[in-house]
Amino acid sequence: MRALIAKRTEKGDPLSDGVKRFCKAFGLFGGVINVKTDWAEALDLSLVPNESREDVRKAFQDENLRSLNAALGPEGRQQWPGLVFSNREILARAGLYESHLLHALVFSCSTPKYDQRVIEEMIDYADRERLLNAGDPLPPMETYTLYRGCSGTPEQRRVRGFFWTSRETTARRFAWFWHLPNPVVYQIQVKADAILVYDNLWNQDEYLVRVPQRVTPILVEDGE
Repeated sequence: MRALIAKRTEKGDPLSDGVKRFCKAFGLFGGVINVKTDWAEALDLSLVPNESREDVRKAFQDENLRSLNAALGPEGRQQWPGLVFSNREILARAGLYESHLLHALVFSCSTPKYDQRVIEEMIDYADRERLLNAGDPLPPMETYTLYRGCSGTPEQRRVRGFFWTSRETTARRFAWFWHLPNPVVYQIQVKADAILVYDNLWNQDEYLVRVPQRVTPILVEDGE
């Protein structure tokens, strides 16, 4: 339906009253017709430096995540998760929130700076099926053995955090990444229903996991 509306409006065809009512009911546009481009004009880019805003807006509009990564730059990339979440309603109406959230969390190195509850709120806003489909196909397994690298004080470690990998060596690298004391690696075993999305964009076999309360992470490597 969205593609049909976009195609008709691109050609300048008027929309019927029925289609307009459908769009209004499902939030496809708010009193405007061009659903392909106008949602990008409504984005709040106050977190982005002035000189980068038009490039960032265009990358959002073109749904080009790599261009968005480049347009944000190293500094702006730290704000990417917050940028996506502050525009969650607009992106959700465009059907893009989940893919942008995933890549904001994966591309950004700032997630340890976000309160765990904030990340959870970002994830809770996502549609579960769309989030799963935004990543790579989930490898079929009966049980997933995953690892998480942490460091710092027990409070800083976030042992039950969302990001895990099937590679112990990758987890170890993340444990040492922040140059904090006491790097450690934890292991969990979970079923597929605990996995929110799988992403292998950087060949790191990353899993976004909501660790069930019944699962206790096991310390498998202590760098102290």
